[in-house]
Amino acid sequence: MSKRAVRLREAEILRDRLRDFGAEEGGDYGYGYGYGYGYGYGGGDGFNLSRPRAVTGPPVYAIGRVEWKYPSTGVKMEVAQAIKRTANPLLPDPVLRDAENKPGDVSIELSKGHYYLMRQFCWVLTLNRVEIYILQPRDSAGFEMIADAVQKNVGSKDRYLNVVVGVRGPVAPPQMCRGLRLPIVTCDQIFSIDIDGSLPKIGDAVKSKLAGKTPSITPPTDLDERIKHIYERTTQVAHNTGVSDRHRALNYLAVRYGDLYTEAVSYCADDKAFLSGVEVRRSRQSGVRRIVDVVFAFTNSTSNVMRKFFVRVDVTERFPFLVTPWSEYSEYYDRS
Repeated sequence: MSKRAVRLREAEILRDRLRDFGAEEGGDYGYGYGYGYGYGYGGGDGFNLSRPRAVTGPPVYAIGRVEWKYPSTGVKMEVAQAIKRTANPLLPDPVLRDAENKPGDVSIELSKGHYYLMRQFCWVLTLNRVEIYILQPRDSAGFEMIADAVQKNVGSKDRYLNVVVGVRGPVAPPQMCRGLRLPIVTCDQIFSIDIDGSLPKIGDAVKSKLAGKTPSITPPTDLDERIKHIYERTTQVAHNTGVSDRHRALNYLAVRYGDLYTEAVSYCADDKAFLSGVEVRRSRQSGVRRIVDVVFAFTNSTSNVMRKFFVRVDVTERFPFLVTPWSEYSEYYDRS
């Protein structure tokens, strides 16, 4: 196959991917690149991604941290100039060697609603410091959610987790984010979870549930330590890219279902047990809708007897929701 044929074939593949993502074909020749809500990084006569279109693809419910990257030196310099103008409009603009922008200064500029800057940035969702998605807000409200997430991440490092709900599209072309080849996620919702602020609330709920009982807590003897252990164990299980039904159900429960931690910690404290496993199974109630059972196994540290509880989640659409609350798994015990 000649080089020309190879290039034409690559162009056809890219054209098909862009069309699947919602691109509009226009003109009689060539193809262009663009991404998002009217903020492209190139552009041509072949495709136009600036018009809002329905994006089709697998739904995403992912947990990580939202960060930004500069797609070009020009964008980095414009951010530095904007920061300098805010500090003192009379000062001269910085030169290239002085354009090292501090994360705190950048987040302050973003919090002021400078959408023209936000449209230029390359927004990335990271998990354990590994980039997993390039984020594309569906509309201007998405930039407000991103600004809020970035402000919290910069102001309190490692305290917040960001949850991204949207639809996964094709892999980004290399020109989009300085060669970063990641799937593009069109975001419908971005919100933050306060990790440090959640633990005391869980502790209060557990203490209220255990009121009047004499829990037999084995090491760690401190109830707060046990709460932290269950919380970390559950969120570690949910470390994934949030695309499959199994992962979306786990991520939804990890950030939206507070009773999960309350019930798990209460049972462990009251019955000398520890969380020994988590499993996701297709529910027998699945038919037209996709429903899964998330089963939590607890093992008694003295007798080694296992006891199971489950939560039923509907993952048919973009936003998962609870079908059955925390219940004992006795009705199912290994029944085929």
